[in-house]
Amino acid sequence: MNIRTLQQLIVSSKDRFLERQYQDREFSFDFVKGKASVICGARRSGKTTYIRKFIQKLVADGVNPEKICYLHFFDDLFDGDDVKVSQIADAYYSLYPQYFTSEDVYFIFDEVEMLKSWGAGLS
Repeated sequence: MNIRTLQQLIVSSKDRFLERQYQDREFSFDFVKGKASVICGARRSGKTTYIRKFIQKLVADGVNPEKICYLHFFDDLFDGDDVKVSQIADAYYSLYPQYFTSEDVYFIFDEVEMLKSWGAGLS
């Protein structure tokens, strides 16, 4: 996948989580700053909804939406592509170079197991 397509997906994904309201659920998750966190569970159990509510909470708490890179890999645009995390980071930071040294940029990947390279050298 080329960098321009990734950039378009990064920008367009913001509409997905900012415009829609999601039902509250009884679920909490502690995140460790600077570390990767994983939410696992059965299909259709609310993982994506929780992620999107978490993103909305970040924005409500004052995080600039530009500091959130959310990608949903179940999208047909990723089908068959071998996208690496380094390519996503390059696309994101080429859009928002001012955040390259920022410690509070959030990379949130949904359905990451759909990537061909998942588990085999994502960098």
